[in-house]
Amino acid sequence: GDQDSLLGAIERADQGYEDAAETGVALREAGATTEELGRYIEQATSPRRDALDRMLSRYLAQKRELLRAAQQKAARQNFWGTVLILSSGAGALLLLLALSLPVSRTLASLYDTERHARARAERSEARKSAILESALEAIVTIDAGC
Repeated sequence: GDQDSLLGAIERADQGYEDAAETGVALREAGATTEELGRYIEQATSPRRDALDRMLSRYLAQKRELLRAAQQKAARQNFWGTVLILSSGAGALLLLLALSLPVSRTLASLYDTERHARARAERSEARKSAILESALEAIVTIDAGC
């Protein structure tokens, strides 16, 4: 597309500049004076070099624009990725909270039930021990009386 045509223009401008430079070298080798060589450079080589520089500048400007667009796209994707990660983390935290409250309440209820059952068992064991002790005292008292 546009990049290919721009690269083609750069290649043509580069070839034109190289051809002009080779012609300038040939003129110098053929014995052209410094003034003649200076005029040739001013009339042929410099305009071709300027054309090459313009094409290269256009190419670099196009590449900078593509880079800027890619950076903007990457920044948008990074933003939305961050939003997604933070949203997922917040969702996981809310889910953990939603699940931990009922579990905590259930565990607290089970602890209370176990504590009450243990207290009843200890009271029952104490009553049983008291009954057994008084029964043994009665037996000892009866045996002592005989």
